[in-house]
Amino acid sequence: MTKDNKSTLQKIAGFFLGIIVFGVVWNLNIEGLNIKGIHATAIALLTAVWWIFMVMPPMIPALLACVLFFVTNTASPAQAFAGFYNPTIWLLFFALVMAKGVEASGLGKRIAIFILDKVPLSYNGLVAAFILLCLIFPFIIPSAAAAVALIMALAVGILDALDIERSPNNKICAGLTCFIGILLLTFGRVPLTGSLPNYIAVGFLNEMEGISIGWMEWLSNMWIIFPLPALATYFYVLHFYKPDKDLSPVAMQQQIRKSKENLGPMTIQEKKAGLFVGLAMVLWAADAIIPLNTNQVGILIGILFLLPYIGFLTMKDFNNMSLVTFFFAGGSFSIGKVLTDTGFAAWAGSSLLKFDFLNEGNFFISGMFILLFAFVLHFLLETLGEVSLLTPIVLKAGFLPAKAACLLIPYGAGMYLFPYQGSPIVLSLGFNTTGWKDIVRYGCFLTVVSLLQGAVFLLTYWSWRLM
Repeated sequence: MTKDNKSTLQKIAGFFLGIIVFGVVWNLNIEGLNIKGIHATAIALLTAVWWIFMVMPPMIPALLACVLFFVTNTASPAQAFAGFYNPTIWLLFFALVMAKGVEASGLGKRIAIFILDKVPLSYNGLVAAFILLCLIFPFIIPSAAAAVALIMALAVGILDALDIERSPNNKICAGLTCFIGILLLTFGRVPLTGSLPNYIAVGFLNEMEGISIGWMEWLSNMWIIFPLPALATYFYVLHFYKPDKDLSPVAMQQQIRKSKENLGPMTIQEKKAGLFVGLAMVLWAADAIIPLNTNQVGILIGILFLLPYIGFLTMKDFNNMSLVTFFFAGGSFSIGKVLTDTGFAAWAGSSLLKFDFLNEGNFFISGMFILLFAFVLHFLLETLGEVSLLTPIVLKAGFLPAKAACLLIPYGAGMYLFPYQGSPIVLSLGFNTTGWKDIVRYGCFLTVVSLLQGAVFLLTYWSWRLM
């Protein structure tokens, strides 16, 4: 049986399994859950099954859930489409606009080449440079897929210039690129605007608890998660992917010089993009002293990219944006909102509290439970859907401080083992520089590092900041 046939059978099986699960749960009598809560659960499970089996693009089940909530009278129109009312989701939309502006202007490539030009021209230096790029780009390009495409293209250019065979079997080739997709997604948890699940979790925190987390407050809690994975990745690559030949500093220098020459002088579009992104970061960093929150700043800066005579994005650029992500996020948020309003989140939260160890109020034990639970659930659900379903449940359960839950759930869901768990990781495979085995091995390594790191921080830094 061919791979395509297996995929088709999987989708057909998932399609009918989702309908069966929906029908069974819809007609159940669940103690402690009202009829609307049961119906909301049935619709959410239908969506989850179709996500797990990849029956169709994730956006479609998410939007279908919104429609089903409405037409079955499970929720009001405002509840069923709550994700498209929420300012956090609109921040995501304009973050995608900003990402397209940085990409289309060429500013992202210029920044990457500038960094490569400043590192020692050696294998160790290249590894360090690409790790640094994985940290920097979530701050300026709030789109992991766009950042992966850019960094991988630069890596391929350097490999070609050095006459290194582009193959997963080549140690230098695989070593330089095996970590890019996963590490970018991991570092996307550092700035609030660096990862879609961050938006979703913060949106629920504000919606359900009336608590806001600003850009600087998020960063002050999450900056600590990058040093250890960065160092661990550096030594991991140097240990397992030792180059079997010396790299030519002259060839690297020529490639970087050629890339700089191809860019030419800085264009007006690059200058505008740099100004807009810089202004956004300044305003986000000053959110404690200015009357604009993170959402408002992101929306205003996104509009600047689109305004005639001020911005520079065209209708063609707009049409090329990944609006699928926006609709998926809006639908996912709506599912979580309906599950909250119909009582499912409270019911599921009270069910969690039946675990005695969660009732003891131990911050470390409760935090580790959330990290592990989110990590395991991520094997079944795409990150955005997982955070949309899990965040309201944990907030309703109340066994963790609300801000802690908001940060720990995206962190736990941000540990990746397999390429299928994140489209940016799949994208990195498409350059034929690294293989599935390399990514899984690195993913296992970084997951162990991240879990150990999480345990240490729950006992130290996070217990001090979030308790």
